[in-house]
Amino acid sequence: FARWLLDASVAPDHITLLLDEEGERPELDGMVSELATLTQVRAALGWLRRMADPDDLVFVFFAGHGLQLVDDDGDEDDGVDEFLVVLDTMKDALEETTLRDDEFGRFLDRVESEHVLVFFDSCHSGGQSRSLSSSTRPLPGTFDIFNDFSLEGKLVLAAAREDQQALENEALGHGVFTHFLLQGLSGEADLDLDYRITAEELFAYV
Repeated sequence: FARWLLDASVAPDHITLLLDEEGERPELDGMVSELATLTQVRAALGWLRRMADPDDLVFVFFAGHGLQLVDDDGDEDDGVDEFLVVLDTMKDALEETTLRDDEFGRFLDRVESEHVLVFFDSCHSGGQSRSLSSSTRPLPGTFDIFNDFSLEGKLVLAAAREDQQALENEALGHGVFTHFLLQGLSGEADLDLDYRITAEELFAYV
């Protein structure tokens, strides 16, 4: 996904890359990756919140593991919260060392940008949308990802519903969702052949 952003002329200093290893990435024009620890994830979300202006287009992409644990504050109808597993998540301290959907939802509420696209390639990721504010839509409206915006808000595309597993494919080198997401963003999702890709087209394609 970082490679796609660079190819779409996004400046490297407008991208934060968190992976399971740190260092310079020659295949990404020399970008430097940081470790995807909980502290670094929180720091990156804070950086994005401070950087993003109302008219900016913001992407958040997460590929990794998701899990469900008992909801301890009563805000989930099904009694479970969704959590994103990060690099330093501890098996014996899951709630304390994962990113809870409520925390991610609060981050999104504080981002000033009115054009935010969130991609989750993880199990149980569909449940993340329930923790977003009423102004946030888990399903796509129609707006041009690249140029024209008619929907003000935040859209979430997830690989799986909260009760589903997301699939990875060894031959692809990553998740099946990510594969078709990148195919769609690279032009395959232009279903009406008007040389624009809308979120609605991307949703339908993926």
